[in-house]
Amino acid sequence: MINRRDLASPVSEFLGVSVVTVLMWYGATLVFNAELEPETFFSFIFAFYQVIEPAKSFSSAYFNIQKGLAALDRIDRVLDLRNDITSKPDAINKKEFTNKIAFENVSFAYKDTHKKH
Repeated sequence: MINRRDLASPVSEFLGVSVVTVLMWYGATLVFNAELEPETFFSFIFAFYQVIEPAKSFSSAYFNIQKGLAALDRIDRVLDLRNDITSKPDAINKKEFTNKIAFENVSFAYKDTHKKH
């Protein structure tokens, strides 16, 4: 996906320049043959430049949507995982909260992986 995104900008630039080159050649031919006024031709080229930038932004928006969908897929996989944590057989099943929650004599430690010699 990243490779496609990285290639999208150069490809769209190349296509944009190619289209402008063809338009310039064709428009210049029409202007030199007196089939088109130069002012009309320049107006057309200016309008084309005004439209091409938003058109190029569609490709980057598409790749951003694809990245978001891929992230959503990864999040869904994590949320769908089965929880292997189970309660002890003699655990009390509380139906309602009546007073308070107290953590007493609770501790946590990592295993000592670096033993001193």
